[in-house]
Amino acid sequence: MESKNEDYQRIRMGKIQKKIDTALIDADNLLRELLPTSIMMNTYRMIAVLLFYMVLILSGFYFMPSIAVLIFFLFLFTQVFGYFQKYSKIERIRHLLKKH
Repeated sequence: MESKNEDYQRIRMGKIQKKIDTALIDADNLLRELLPTSIMMNTYRMIAVLLFYMVLILSGFYFMPSIAVLIFFLFLFTQVFGYFQKYSKIERIRHLLKKH
């Protein structure tokens, strides 16, 4: 009786594993298709952010140069923080992948 139940569980686990493998392959294919679009969107977003800060800095020079310098340091801080956040996220993902 138990061997029959164990065989059923093995067959069921095999079917579930095949479904999971198929879903992972499909997700990987979709990510590959979306990668160029994601890169392009990230590039355009970065260009827009740079232009926005340039406008802020130039308009800051109109009022007071110290405001422009403050905005420039704010820009540098946000860029450094963004790179640190991105690096820490990648390291966290690598740690989770090594764990499993």
